[in-house]
Amino acid sequence: MTAVWDQALCLLAVFVAACVRGYAGFGFSAISIGIMSLWRAPSELVPIIFILEVPASLLLLREAIRDYSGRWMKPLIGGSALGIPLGIGLLAGLQGPGLQLVVSGTICAGAFAVRLGWHPRHADTHGFRWLTGVVSGILNGLSALGGIACAVMLYSVSITPAALRATLTLLFLFTDAYGLALAWLAGLLQPHMLGVAALWAIPLALGIYCGSRFFHASDTRLFRARVFGLLTLLGAAGVAKAAFALANSQS
Repeated sequence: MTAVWDQALCLLAVFVAACVRGYAGFGFSAISIGIMSLWRAPSELVPIIFILEVPASLLLLREAIRDYSGRWMKPLIGGSALGIPLGIGLLAGLQGPGLQLVVSGTICAGAFAVRLGWHPRHADTHGFRWLTGVVSGILNGLSALGGIACAVMLYSVSITPAALRATLTLLFLFTDAYGLALAWLAGLLQPHMLGVAALWAIPLALGIYCGSRFFHASDTRLFRARVFGLLTLLGAAGVAKAAFALANSQS
């Protein structure tokens, strides 16, 4: 693949993922990494996505402050603060097809679980909110996919689409800024990534704007079903690619 086509496809992936983020409040990392990891290494993408998630949350901040769920916010932030360093440590030591298998498997499993209607019993407890935060933090540090874990758990409780979207927006603002600082300390953030993030911020802003307009004008249940369908397909494609690469490396 030439550099021009690589960059064009990356810009398109960011735009599509940002549309989903503006609509559903999550999915930007999963979709952008899920698409681009088909031809780029996830370890190169995760720090850039950390950078982009911060302005993505800031663009939705006004609505988030108005609609977020207070009973979930503190446990999610506290648990994520504990889990993110663990995920960052795993990211620093896990490379190649193994990382792609973890990333794609997480996307596929989380999306498939939601599509099947799976949810944990007695989920809306203080302890379970903290557990959700820790698991989300680990996945966020490892692959910037903590939103998938949170979405699965939040869908299992009585929370409105607006509150879910707002809660995830505020959580991402904290976790991605925190994770970005830890990634820099771990040496995973390189100077050229800032330039790439600046370029990708253009389709990010356009996608967030379009997704926000869709959120206020369409059926959220139908859209979410399509989003998780796309995530399932992307995850399955990534798992297949990683499994094929692992098989070739061992032969």
